[in-house]
Formats: sequence, C-alpha cells, structure tokens
Amino acid sequence: MTSKSIKVCGMMTSPRYINCLCRDYIDAAFVAAKIPLQDSQGVFYGQCMQRMFQDAIERGYDWILSIDSDSLFTAHQVRDLCAVFGQTQQADAMAALQCRRGAKYPLLTTGTGVENEQVEINGKPFRVTTAHFGLTLIRTASLKDIEKPWFYGQPDTNGEWNDNKLDDDIWFWHQFRKAGKQIYVAPSVSIGHLEETVAVFDEHLNAKHIYVHDWRKENGL
Repeated sequence: MTSKSIKVCGMMTSPRYINCLCRDYIDAAFVAAKIPLQDSQGVFYGQCMQRMFQDAIERGYDWILSIDSDSLFTAHQVRDLCAVFGQTQQADAMAALQCRRGAKYPLLTTGTGVENEQVEINGKPFRVTTAHFGLTLIRTASLKDIEKPWFYGQPDTNGEWNDNKLDDDIWFWHQFRKAGKQIYVAPSVSIGHLEETVAVFDEHLNAKHIYVHDWRKENGL
C-alpha cells in the first residue's frame, strides 16, 4: 500500500537459481514499503507476466510494480517512484531510470531510432516509447483495453532471432502505445542493475574491471 486508496502489488519472474544479493534487497525493500510481492517461477517469461498482470486486475489492484530479479533498489526508491507516479496522472506506466548492462546508456527508447541514444535529463519525468520492467509501475486500468497477447517474442522477417527481433518486453510496450497509453521514466529514481565484471591486472600490474563480453573479446572467446 502506498496510501489508503491505492492498492499496489509487486510482480516478478524468477529463474530457478537467483542472485541472493539482489533478492535480499528486493525482499527488504518490499517489506519496508509494505507492498506485497508475487513471484512466478515459470520458464516462459511472457506467459508468467501476462498471467500475473491479469491476476492483478482480477484481484482489484490499482497499480502493478514490476521487478526484474537483477535490479537493485531501496524501499525509499520504491516510495519515491510511487509518489512521482501518483503525481503524474497522464502516465499509464512509469519506470525508474536504469542503466543497460554493458553500456553507459539507459534502458529506454524515445522513438528517435538512434541506437544507444543519449537523453537529456533534468530531473522531471519524461515520455518514452519503450522502457523496462526492472522497477516499473503500471496502472491496471490501462491494461484492460490493450490487445492480447500482452507479451510475445517475434523473430525478424527471416524468422531469425537477431537484432531486428522483438523480445516479449518490447512487444508489451508496442502494444501499450498502440492502445494510446503513455510511458514515462522517472529520472529522480535511479536504481541499480546488477552486472558481472572481470577484475584483471594489465601489463603494469594495475587492476582494471571490464565487462565480461569485453574480456571474452580480448581473449578471443
């Protein structure tokens, strides 16, 4: 609960084996924020998410707070996101600001068509075309007129799963916008995104930390 009038439920899918550090912080944040957390361990991400979202509607929740199992955040950030969302009535969904893994760009697009686009951030919520589900609020009332399936993986025109494919989460945002819904990001709520790095010494015995995929390239893997 964020107030006496708004019912909020957290929802996430979890792999069979999960990072304990992230899960500890997620659970602690939800307990402190006094928001229930529903967890699905099915193998198909999109199917699990759609079932949980539909369940939230049927159980009378006003807002869904979606979580990714590799997100790091605090109860304070959960409360801040709820507060900003509540003050932004035109937003049907609002995501926290989150960095991509392996890059210095945020997990969002603004419709410019520019890959790894940089966005101007002034602290105020801004509208986007796609976001993420790492810490994202969605009004359940907005889901009721969105065409199903809400989540769907689509290959490219050649039937391949390369760069032009559509993953389940991006499909959702396209369906969301197609129904006239507005997606926002709250830059004042900047959360973590767990990522593995490799610590190695260079030729001068100076320690450096690099992304795993860069380590692979350096070693021809």
